[in-house]
Parts: sequence; structure tokens; C-alpha cells
Amino acid sequence: MEVGTTASHLSVMRDPSKPLNTSHEYQFSVLEVPTGNHVFSMSTGTPFSIPVTFPDSADASHIRILDFNNKAIYSTSFPADGSWTNLAIQVDWNALTLAAFVSQGALPLKAVIGLLPREGVPSGTARQREFHLGVLKYPIADPKDGANASNTPRFGIQEGSTDGLFFSGVFVEDATTGISAGFDKALPMIT
Repeated sequence: MEVGTTASHLSVMRDPSKPLNTSHEYQFSVLEVPTGNHVFSMSTGTPFSIPVTFPDSADASHIRILDFNNKAIYSTSFPADGSWTNLAIQVDWNALTLAAFVSQGALPLKAVIGLLPREGVPSGTARQREFHLGVLKYPIADPKDGANASNTPRFGIQEGSTDGLFFSGVFVEDATTGISAGFDKALPMIT
């Protein structure tokens, strides 16, 4: 999976019966290296911060694509109407670059980010990365936690996990022959 140029695909939709609390940050997709750092990740909601951001961040109802340094490199709306958001992240494992493709609903993917360098990313050994999907809900920082506020697994305000997302179309492909855009269409990889 980590040789040449690959594209990691997924489609995500809100679960209307388990709405997200956009005061929280939700991380739902990560390509992780053995050190625990991320090649890229995807999140929605209000980014975890100390002190807390009130009210919710302006892009709390958006999906953010984050680079290796956890910096948002692209943001797109995340509809609450039960429609899919389709995403693909191109990773060139030799040049250490990222590119992204996005679409909404039944529309084919289109390129939204050209090549970006993944500064500081260790190339490491192939086949040692993990593509994760799930709903990781960060707490809201609690001022009473003081120095422990950044210890998100153990501290912070967390109402429980009654939030949900649907996933579909999850796969990783060799991008050198084209990036699947949907409806039997392929896009050339970004070079």
C-alpha cells in the first residue's frame, strides 16, 4: 500500500439518528505511521483547543483534510441532509507529497488540492502504515483540568458516544493507472 503513488478513498455521511455535537472534534480517517504520526487525517466539528473555542468554530460543519503537521489543507461542507461526501487522498511515497479529490452526493471526484509537500514526514519502511476509519470524538477541554487538559483520553468534558457516521466505498488503489472518480471514470494522478 505504501509504494509508488496510492489513493486512499472513502465516502462518509452523517447518521441522522445519531447527530454529531459540533462543539467536539471528530477524527474519522487517518493514515498512520508506526510513530503514531499521521500522513493525513480527516476531521469535522470544532477542533480541540486549550482554551476551548466558544462558540463552535466557523467550519464546525465542514470536513477538514489535515496534513502531517495536523494543519488543515482543505475544507468542504459536510451536509446534514443525508448525502455522501466522497474523498480520495493521493500520496506519492517517493516524493512525499499529498493531493486531494472531493465530491458531494453522486458527483464524480474532482481534484481540489494540487501536490503539497509532506514536510517532516519520515519515509520509513513500506507496509508499516495503517489506514484507520472510525469515529474518534475528542472531549471539550475542561479549564478545571489544568495541566492535564491535553490528556484527551482521560480528561475533558465528554457527554458520551451517541454520535454516528456512515462509511462506504473504502479502498486504496495504485494511482499510477488513474484515480477512480466514480461512474467508471478515472482521473489522472496529480503530478
